[in-house]
Amino acid sequence: MVYLAWIGIALLAYVAFALYRMGYYSRIPLTLGRIVLEEVPVHAARRYGDKPLFETDDPVLWHVPQHLERYPDPRWWTARQIDETAGYLGAMFVQQTGLKLGDRVAVIKRNHLDMQVLMLGAIRGGGIGCPLNTDFSADKLDPYLVNLGANILVTDVPTLTRLITEGAAFGNISRVVIAQSASDLDVTQREAFEKQVRNALPGLQTLLWIEEGLCKVAHPMAPIPRQPQDPIYLTHSSGTTGFPKAVILTNRGQSHAARGMVAYSAVAPWDRAYILLPFNHQACVTTLNMALIAGVQMYWASHLKFDFDARTTLQRLSDGHFAAFFSFPFAYVQMAAENLENYDLSSMKIWGCTADACHEVLQRKFVQVGCFFRDFLLPIKGSMFVDAQGSSEVGTPTVMRYITTLTRRFDRRVGRYGSVPFGPRFKVIRPDGNRARRGEIGRLYVHGKTVTPGYWNNHEKTYAEHIGDWFFTGDIVKQLPDGTLVQLDREVDVIHTREGDIYSLPMEEIIHKHPAVFDCCVYGARQEDGTQLPAVAIALREGFKISESKLMKELNDMLPGENQLSRLEVIPYGAFPLGVTGKTLKRTFRDRTEPGEVAEPNRPIFAH
Repeated sequence: MVYLAWIGIALLAYVAFALYRMGYYSRIPLTLGRIVLEEVPVHAARRYGDKPLFETDDPVLWHVPQHLERYPDPRWWTARQIDETAGYLGAMFVQQTGLKLGDRVAVIKRNHLDMQVLMLGAIRGGGIGCPLNTDFSADKLDPYLVNLGANILVTDVPTLTRLITEGAAFGNISRVVIAQSASDLDVTQREAFEKQVRNALPGLQTLLWIEEGLCKVAHPMAPIPRQPQDPIYLTHSSGTTGFPKAVILTNRGQSHAARGMVAYSAVAPWDRAYILLPFNHQACVTTLNMALIAGVQMYWASHLKFDFDARTTLQRLSDGHFAAFFSFPFAYVQMAAENLENYDLSSMKIWGCTADACHEVLQRKFVQVGCFFRDFLLPIKGSMFVDAQGSSEVGTPTVMRYITTLTRRFDRRVGRYGSVPFGPRFKVIRPDGNRARRGEIGRLYVHGKTVTPGYWNNHEKTYAEHIGDWFFTGDIVKQLPDGTLVQLDREVDVIHTREGDIYSLPMEEIIHKHPAVFDCCVYGARQEDGTQLPAVAIALREGFKISESKLMKELNDMLPGENQLSRLEVIPYGAFPLGVTGKTLKRTFRDRTEPGEVAEPNRPIFAH
């Protein structure tokens, strides 16, 4: 009995040690405390003061004039600086743009952390932050702004110039804030730019350079209280299935999502995290608020998609001794092509991915490096890969799966009920409308505090995606007997053959294992009778030479008989049609085999 008691004490001591190494000693109280989204920066300032929290790879192009002496480094943001900046911005919006409670403030500019800071300012003044991706298509801007009912636009010179040059209209925008120092332009350039803006926006009432506006603010303002059900962000969907929708994120929903991320992030206060996300994305909103709540130091990178450089990123992870990396699959596709052994990744604990399918071959490669287990005194090399499956509409990951060197089974398993702390509940619904049994295929529906109440000014779409309080994620899944979800496809990407449905994601898992494949996109090629057959677009690894006919034969030898490819094309990775969030637009490939005009509301957004 004595030995058992000592064993019990030892186990409890080790659990306490493990919780400490993961930083839970400080995070658990935070998850139990009161979290109100508009007050998060205020509490961060009180809790962490002048502790540097956020570093950026590019300096911000504007300053709060009142901060020039206290915060001279344009790459670093402290907790107090974030809070005060939000207060000054909020006062500027209220006093000089006429911002009122509930007004939508659209923000579109270069991909930089200051997008989130600008939205914190809009929220501080009672507005609703509406971030738009930097690459938002000019021809879609007008109807989207009209749908939002936004009359305040925050932008910068290059982005606004691009949009005007491409013929964009600007809805009902009457007030424009330029989030860039006017000193970046000489007098002639400024006059020409302002004339160009006024010509493009005939209803313009206010054109405000941000630093000039901030100079007129005497004191930062306190947050305007918001109700739990109030919209606080409107983020647009990726546009991969149609015209981008404005997703409502409520105060309560995002407060709950941030609470969950504090609980599952597993990054200790002494760790550094590297974040590579589009700053308009809902995942960035949640991550930023989590970092402010937990006091996690983060490096925010601004280069995305084809501007992304894998070697530079890996070298920064090595030089900075980062413990965590969080991004989308496009980053992992490119980094996996490099030899990870050439970089010192021994401090890495967590690799995080969201927004799209991240395939097994990528996950397996990254978990081979790092010190996740050694951090707990276990003699096992490697790190953990957190595959977070969700969407902006869910407001947090629907399910998560934690993958390590010890993981043996994949098969597009993406997690089970309860894998996301404070996350949503889910159920699988068969085509006949009844709940699916374990092992049956169906549509994935979710319910919970974080789930969007709907789409802004789009009741028809909101109604179509809901069954009561349950929201359809767009995924086709199967729930295994052990409760694990297997993600088969997005419903819009299911390949409808004469013999039945074929799912593209399991096919991509197999194709990715071929040594020639850098990236791939499986889609349904339309046939004369209206059915589809599996087809694939392949980006080859650098230096790999193989004919399309030979590659197609080898891939068909790897694939099950019913999944045989009818069409294969090899294209450069740079020609892959990536959407504004880095997702491959499968619809673009399908449309090549489906002649005819696509209705305007259903055209995807193309990256510029």
